[in-house]
Amino acid sequence: HVDKANIPSYDYSALLYLSSHDIDFGGGTLAFLDPSQKDQVVIPRAGRLLSFSSGVENLHRVESVVWGQRSVFALWFTCSKHHAAEGDLLASEEVENWFLDGSARSWMDAQMDQSGFHWLDSVIVAALVSALLIWSDGQ
Repeated sequence: HVDKANIPSYDYSALLYLSSHDIDFGGGTLAFLDPSQKDQVVIPRAGRLLSFSSGVENLHRVESVVWGQRSVFALWFTCSKHHAAEGDLLASEEVENWFLDGSARSWMDAQMDQSGFHWLDSVIVAALVSALLIWSDGQ
């Protein structure tokens, strides 16, 4: 499936695996489908973070779980201010300014220069960490 086909405002998808393949469950791998090449399979491992754009360029499927329990924290992000939730922490000006102020942006640009890591990946990781902290407080 294509995530953006389910919800058109999805621009980025992220999965944080909370359980591991062949330890906690069998099956349940994720495959990115490419008719011109062999499918790219992601083996779930607890702590593995996977992020990708949500469009047709990332057609994917999840294999059925055959035993155990596959646990994953799934998130979707939008770049559309129109679709952002009112008062949403991730859409707030304060958070946006923190990421885009001189020091944060300089660090993010340096990461891109050194490793090909894009500054938006830092935003996604920070959002995931924030969401996990909020989630863990509720547990």
